[in-house]
Amino acid sequence: MKRSITDGFGRYRIAIWILIGLLLFYTLAGFLIVPLVIQRGVVNRLPGLIQRKVALESTRFNPYTLSVTLLNLAVTEKDDAPFMAARRIYLNAQLSSLLQRALIVKTVELDGADLCVVRMKEKRFNFSDLIPPPPAEEADKDAKPMRMMLGRLALTDGRVAFEDRAASAPFVTRWQAIEIQVQGFDTADGVDPAKFSFSAVSDAGETLNVEGQAVMAPLSVRAGLRLAGVPWPATPPIISPISRGASPAVRSM
Repeated sequence: MKRSITDGFGRYRIAIWILIGLLLFYTLAGFLIVPLVIQRGVVNRLPGLIQRKVALESTRFNPYTLSVTLLNLAVTEKDDAPFMAARRIYLNAQLSSLLQRALIVKTVELDGADLCVVRMKEKRFNFSDLIPPPPAEEADKDAKPMRMMLGRLALTDGRVAFEDRAASAPFVTRWQAIEIQVQGFDTADGVDPAKFSFSAVSDAGETLNVEGQAVMAPLSVRAGLRLAGVPWPATPPIISPISRGASPAVRSM
């Protein structure tokens, strides 16, 4: 009886060692090799696709959670002018995307994102070259687009600088402390609305807060807007003709 048990264990010994070896290879490849592949792809191939310089300090990949972390990503124009940057980008995908034929992302986090938007003199933006042209052939109206699901999107400590070079007088404004939260985004029909919030502070001390819900199919958005610190003119142009002859209290609003 003892001999038969030993023989039975020996039959599975090779299979057990093969499974251990595959698990070890998967772990080492995931933690060591995949980050190098991603790093080289971002630094070496992305510049040719977007026609800009790209720098990336380091990359992390967790094969068990299928999460990717990019640290200190910077994209600059050919003349070294800033375009966008981020201290940390975290992406957690889902294996169920392969089974459901949908793009499913559990979590996206961006920390310390900087974006520079410039309206050029020829009335183009500095990102216009990244927008793909419309398709030559008309798309099939009956074809359903791929379903997209995003569990959570969080942007913290963001900054946006906007410069308008096409205006008669140069205009520059900056918004900082940008916070964006999105929960339960789904493009399918009949799903619960996604919740979102947005807040930012301008360089002049103005604050903007938006909170609401949105459904993509069919498109429906409900949101509330709050502004603070905005210097309203003594007589806004839209009510100037109406307020003529009214009391000072009505004109000043």
